[in-house]
Amino acid sequence: MTLAQLAASLNNKARNSGFAIADLPGLRKQYLHKKQLPGDLFTKATIFDGADKYFFHFGGRDEMQFNVGEEWIGTKRVTRYGLCFSLEPSRSLTNPVHDLKAFKQRFNQCLMVHPAWFKNFRHWYFHQGKRSANQAATQLNDQWFQYGNFICLGGIIQKAYSSLNDADLQTILAAFDRLLPIYEYVVLQKKPAATTRIFTRLTSNENHWELPSAHRWRKANQGKRNIPFENQYGFGHEEWLLNPRYRIGGYQYGYIRAFSMPKPEPMLLRRYTFTP
Repeated sequence: MTLAQLAASLNNKARNSGFAIADLPGLRKQYLHKKQLPGDLFTKATIFDGADKYFFHFGGRDEMQFNVGEEWIGTKRVTRYGLCFSLEPSRSLTNPVHDLKAFKQRFNQCLMVHPAWFKNFRHWYFHQGKRSANQAATQLNDQWFQYGNFICLGGIIQKAYSSLNDADLQTILAAFDRLLPIYEYVVLQKKPAATTRIFTRLTSNENHWELPSAHRWRKANQGKRNIPFENQYGFGHEEWLLNPRYRIGGYQYGYIRAFSMPKPEPMLLRRYTFTP
């Protein structure tokens, strides 16, 4: 797989598999008042296949960027993915430390206000070609945020980009979806939606909540409110909760009976997690 093929594959999978990151061009149009943007996340204009091999989202040079690239850790080639700052100067970014300062400040604020968004990501930087060690997400100080540095919050796949498979692409795009709220906070200055926490019982399931699994039921139990629905009819409404058929446009559609009483309506789930 070439670098251009990898970028195209990520574009296609993001769009066709309903990843939220596929909506980034539209979000940038809406919040940054961009009149014309390509529909794809990655384009030929932001693919660099020279001594350094990487690509980032269209428009990312002057802000935080969703970046995929090759790195060397010791003598091994690996693939990085993440949300990054490039402090190398360019025609459009002649003084990156100054020009990206506001993003740095909002990044630090975001880390304080929403630390859970940064959980399980690794943070590292390059200074004069030397890579720092991986660590948990940290505030950007002057040691990190200096002229010429490259800073990444993300992860590493222990193989060269040319060897990535479909599961690896899934890993990258799922990480981008999890990083998207940070980008929205830092770059788009989008306020997160209010969160309501609701706890409810879910039907047990042996098929990862993608398809129903068998439950003991009796017709004589039907209509009895003190008996769980799946023991009345042999299935639970939420057993299709994570079916990929209902993952559309970055949203996972599902139904939880307890959330829709007394008037049942489909429930829209986005970035929804539960513990069975």
